Amino acid sequence: MKPEPLTTKEELSQNLSQILSEQEKAELDFEFYLNELEEFFMNDFKETEIPEDDHPIY
Repeated sequence: MKPEPLTTKEELSQNLSQILSEQEKAELDFEFYLNELEEFFMNDFKETEIPEDDHPIY
């Protein structure tokens, strides 16, 4: 007697589609927040004036 598959190919396909769409959404969310952070810090940096005689110490 052959055991029944736990899920059908159709169910696996639907699950895979859902997982991929959730992954794509997470990647888009991550990219959005990364861009927001970059813009925030770059704007903050642009407003910061560094005196010309201030040189980094090596």
